[in-house]
Amino acid sequence: MSGKPPDPKQKPKTGLKPALPAAPAKPKPVSSPAATLSDFDDEATQSKRVPSLSDIRRITGSIPTARNTVPMPAAPKATAPAPQPKKGTGLTARPAVLQRHLHHSGFDDEERTETSAILGHTKSLTLDEDEDDSQVSQVYDGIHAPPALTAIDTWKATIPPAQSMFGRRSKRGLLNVIQQFAAGHNPRYAPDANGQSRAHIFVWDVSRAMGCEIPHFLQGRELSLAQTVDWMKMTSHTRGWRKLLPDTALKEVEQGNLGIVVPKDKKLKTIAVLRPRSSDGVVRVAAAVPGKGNEVSVHEALGTADIELYVHD
Repeated sequence: MSGKPPDPKQKPKTGLKPALPAAPAKPKPVSSPAATLSDFDDEATQSKRVPSLSDIRRITGSIPTARNTVPMPAAPKATAPAPQPKKGTGLTARPAVLQRHLHHSGFDDEERTETSAILGHTKSLTLDEDEDDSQVSQVYDGIHAPPALTAIDTWKATIPPAQSMFGRRSKRGLLNVIQQFAAGHNPRYAPDANGQSRAHIFVWDVSRAMGCEIPHFLQGRELSLAQTVDWMKMTSHTRGWRKLLPDTALKEVEQGNLGIVVPKDKKLKTIAVLRPRSSDGVVRVAAAVPGKGNEVSVHEALGTADIELYVHD
């Protein structure tokens, strides 16, 4: 072993070849996870590529919208209009001549439906298109009522054979309508068990036959005589009734329109039907006066000559 120090420029002899620098390894393809919308947030776009429209469509399946925007609701699908019921189906279609008088009836549509249910779907009063009051074959005497009009179940409506509808009025038709009910002789209008008059039942029946019904039921409630008189004074004007002076009212009745008579005194609760003036010029009424109600004086029927008159066209 020599005492010379090793030369730093001289490489040491180890018997091994020096290792070559390793080549950079090729990156293995790694399947990246499916991209999400968070990859494209504004804060991440500084280090990531800007997404293309195809990327966003692939992720969301739709065209991108602005952030923090509430999506618009989808437009409602157009639906076909509800089918309208065919005319003449279900209920019996009314002739055109009856349409206007229905507007002036004592019942509105809701009340008609309710009353129909109460009365067991009683048939509506109708006239054939070619029917006329002047051609009525059956004439009534005011004493003998047809069996169909004598039912004592006074909450049930009758179907009178003689009718006089709007636009077909006549004096003869009005008299025949009144006389078929035989007021004063018909057990239907006899006083009730408490001795109370059923004058309002008679007026109800006549008004139905004339196509301008004075209600006997309102909102499911059966009206009493007093309530019917009050309705006549306070509400009838909304249903086509007019309060007239005696001379004017008699002229209307002569043309076949229905006239109703009530006492002017609010304490008196009774009602009658005004008849056309008789040959002797005396004004008479028809009312539920036992024994002679078909043609009696105003005082005999109402207990007073101080009256109010209401007429329906």
